[in-house]
Amino acid sequence: MENGTQIQELFVKAFHLHQRGDLANAWPLYQQVSALDPQHFDALHMRAIVQLQIGHVEIARTLFIQAIGLNPLSDSAYLNLALVEEKMGHWAEAHRLLEQAIQLNGCNATAWNNKGSLLNKTGACTEALRYFEKAIDLNPGYAEALQANCGMGLIYKQKNQLDLAKYCFEQVIAAEPSLADAHFNLGMIHHERKEYALALAAYETAARLKPDIDYLDGYHLYAKNAI
Repeated sequence: MENGTQIQELFVKAFHLHQRGDLANAWPLYQQVSALDPQHFDALHMRAIVQLQIGHVEIARTLFIQAIGLNPLSDSAYLNLALVEEKMGHWAEAHRLLEQAIQLNGCNATAWNNKGSLLNKTGACTEALRYFEKAIDLNPGYAEALQANCGMGLIYKQKNQLDLAKYCFEQVIAAEPSLADAHFNLGMIHHERKEYALALAAYETAARLKPDIDYLDGYHLYAKNAI
């Protein structure tokens, strides 16, 4: 077996194990690939992702930096390193890395969504909306759009722009009816508008999907008594 073929087969096997959630068995295969080919970007990048998934953020950070050294044009590596920096509380560095990812690939909806989420966390709500809107434009039918609509809905709710917030959460529910938090937030919007019957219905749907949402019981009781 040629060395290149062996490396590719090992990587594919590791990646399939990783996709199935078998990190314990994927990890040593990724390591084997890196040992055979230290310049193998994908193996190094996936090793970093495994470490991030198991909570070893310092190791993940080191590996992502090494991966960027091998391929400084990988928007995914910058995106993932930004997640690590955010977890470590290095928000300014996370902002910089997300901007780098967007500059490298302006069609990366995840990067736009994550930048919006980070801006929202750091209080730049109005600016965050622009990033969320771009994520939705780029990928309207997928996870990034759901996350972005949720983010936009929360911002509009904070701004008391309830019609816009309602629209965002309705879009999320239409695309993914099993998201309990979207039903709960929609219920809270109806609650603010004193539409208690609609609020109660939304709370009850949220409770069926995810009974342990914070404050759900209190809002549910209030709406029930207000009808």
